[in-house]
Amino acid sequence: MVELEGWWVKQQGEVPDALFDPQLASNEKDFRFCKTLAKGLGKGKDKAKGKGKPAVGGKGRHVLARGLPFESNILYWNEDGTWYCRRGICLSLAHLFAKCGRHFTAATLYEYYNLCRTIASKRPHAW
Repeated sequence: MVELEGWWVKQQGEVPDALFDPQLASNEKDFRFCKTLAKGLGKGKDKAKGKGKPAVGGKGRHVLARGLPFESNILYWNEDGTWYCRRGICLSLAHLFAKCGRHFTAATLYEYYNLCRTIASKRPHAW
């Protein structure tokens, strides 16, 4: 997906597990960590509430317990317990070709697509 317009929205409370999807991690270390969580580590129902940290359960609890900063393309944590989620209007290369293909060449659209900020992408399967 490529983001055309985006903004940060302030949130409070539990961070949804979907925001810890491996494809949203912004570096390889966090990608591997989220991949491990996706295999079943974060399925517990208990909640960990720490002073100055957001109330999180499941995957978020494991991310906080790790003690390292978590780098994500769509999630930002504050020390006061609030967190921000990136929202926006996104599109794929196929959508861009379908909407603008009559007016621009494929090369021009592909060049524009590569200049846009990537938020999420499909990762190759393990096999």
